[in-house]
Amino acid sequence: MIELQRRYTFKKTTLLKKVTNLDDYKNHAGIYILCLSAVRGYYVGQTAISLTKRIQQHWRKPETDFDRKYREADVTEIYVMPLDISTVYEQFGLDALEGDYIASIPDKFLLNCMAGGNTIIGVKSKEYNPADFRLPTEPLNDLKDRILCFQKEHDLA
Repeated sequence: MIELQRRYTFKKTTLLKKVTNLDDYKNHAGIYILCLSAVRGYYVGQTAISLTKRIQQHWRKPETDFDRKYREADVTEIYVMPLDISTVYEQFGLDALEGDYIASIPDKFLLNCMAGGNTIIGVKSKEYNPADFRLPTEPLNDLKDRILCFQKEHDLA
């Protein structure tokens, strides 16, 4: 988690927020990370609508292998990166950010099955190379700048 927080710090502001009240993010799109300390793992997800609703959906409407295997009680911490999807190049930017997050987590701690975004590549397959999903510095900094501006505007920074 420390490495992800470093990667997603911009102008001395951490864009990845530790959740104390999930309802604070009901009106925000973004990236989220579910931390499961018992298995020392992380699950990365995204939503273009409501972080609160999407995270709760994991347990209210289990649809994925992750949802069926882990319960709400297994999650010890939640981190979110609220953003305005229109300022991060719509779904394309959201997919790129999710892929970058997934690629930034060492395989042994990753609970995701897919590489993220609109890809169908599994993270355990031979075709998956995390380096292919890591964002280069310049585009990543552009996205981080846009996210920081949004978070400051909405008192989330």
